Amino acid sequence: MTEDDRPIAGALVHIRRVTEFANGRPAQNDVVQAKGRSVFRTNASGDFVTPICLDREGTFAAFVQANGYENGRTDWVRGSDGNFPSVVLKPDPRAAR
Repeated sequence: MTEDDRPIAGALVHIRRVTEFANGRPAQNDVVQAKGRSVFRTNASGDFVTPICLDREGTFAAFVQANGYENGRTDWVRGSDGNFPSVVLKPDPRAAR
């Protein structure tokens, strides 16, 4: 989703399992794969459903990319609500040139 709450269809989503922390920040990320894929896309409504293969507990990071926007990232603990959190993307100032 963008800063003005518009969803972005077709954004690329990479999910990683955070397995180690250093100074409170993720230090090691393992790629999550579902159905043989490690890259997913948001649907026409800009929504993304967390792959069912994720453990019910654990810390994860999602990296989101969309043309014309800066890359976004969010971290979440799967056991808290089980849903993929929103990632707000900001326009890439270089794209306006």
